[in-house]
Amino acid sequence: MADEQSTSALIEQSREESDSTMSDEEMRGELRERYLRMISSLGGKQVTVDMHEKTRVSGKFVAMKSDGSHFAVDSLSTPLGVIEHAILRMGDTLCITAKLDAITDDCLGANEHRSGCETESETGEAEVERNRKEALTEKPG
Repeated sequence: MADEQSTSALIEQSREESDSTMSDEEMRGELRERYLRMISSLGGKQVTVDMHEKTRVSGKFVAMKSDGSHFAVDSLSTPLGVIEHAILRMGDTLCITAKLDAITDDCLGANEHRSGCETESETGEAEVERNRKEALTEKPG
């Protein structure tokens, strides 16, 4: 009887451990979801794009093609002037930079609404994160 209870306890423990570790497929899915949330949070944000040949342009990020090969930018400021609407190839792009606070505000909002209902603990953690971020961005007066 005692062996049976200890065996069932071990099985339950291993089940809990296996639930807490993600499979490769689940991990890839999680990373893909985070990537898509990050890209969607760039929409409407001011970005700076570093391209080949030491070219730096900036504008308002609009959207990215579903395969990630191209992205659209409005009011693209280039060394030759401003282009109202532009499509840039990802292959020509080295880096896309945006202000982190603008992106993380959107990501925090998306994470809070993702589950549909949040616990008091999750709400408190989001509030602490917002307060920490505000404290970091405040300039000493």
